[in-house]
Amino acid sequence: MKIQNRWLTALLALAAASTACGQGAPPPADIRCLIVGMQLSTATDTNQRTGGNMLTIYYFGRLEHYSAKVLEDAIFKESLLIKPAEFESEAGRCGRALMEKGQEITQIGSNLSRRGQERQQKQSAAPGAPAAAAPSAEAPAK
Repeated sequence: MKIQNRWLTALLALAAASTACGQGAPPPADIRCLIVGMQLSTATDTNQRTGGNMLTIYYFGRLEHYSAKVLEDAIFKESLLIKPAEFESEAGRCGRALMEKGQEITQIGSNLSRRGQERQQKQSAAPGAPAAAAPSAEAPAK
């Protein structure tokens, strides 16, 4: 009976911890990047505005498992703490993180393209594989 109680207690503690993770405060570093993105998205400079929009979308996506109320509260709280002198360094940090993610996406796209070409070559080189149809110069019939 004591072993069952220990397991039950452990399971309840684990459930409480996992629930708390989803309900806790979002990471301040991500919130700061969201604030930077939101600020830059109102800039008059087109490049800054575009970068700000991308930062905002990316960090909202990272924080999607938090409720709107939790995000709003975190943004409000962190916006009171961030100093104007920190804004530029935060913008650099957040921009680098977004650039790294963009490079990963580009690499994945290149790898998928290469793998698709390799697969096509293997299929066309396989014995008994049907020849690829050459594109027709004729206009399609209506």
